[in-house]
Amino acid sequence: MGTNVEVAQLFAVFHDGGRVNEVEDWGYACRGADLAPELCGTLFDLPDAAFDLLYEAGAQHTDGLIAGDITVQACWDADRLDLSRVGMPPDPRRLCTDAAKAVTMRK
Repeated sequence: MGTNVEVAQLFAVFHDGGRVNEVEDWGYACRGADLAPELCGTLFDLPDAAFDLLYEAGAQHTDGLIAGDITVQACWDADRLDLSRVGMPPDPRRLCTDAAKAVTMRK
């Protein structure tokens, strides 16, 4: 089974939603993930299993993990591939999927 695209799209919305700044902001991942249950059922709906993936991806996206469900891995890779926006090039060792690692090899 492939990636749950709806979860990945919602991850893009929520994962940095708890940020107050781009520098030192401990706890922002969980604050962003905590927005999802507040809005689930009003702004979006997900089956419980998909919601669990969304929450896991958001709450743990700063923990440096690489193992997990393919949807969660895709979310983490998307975030890590975008770290160049804050001057941090992606580190292939911190990416989860072969597809994401291949992107860093092309640069």
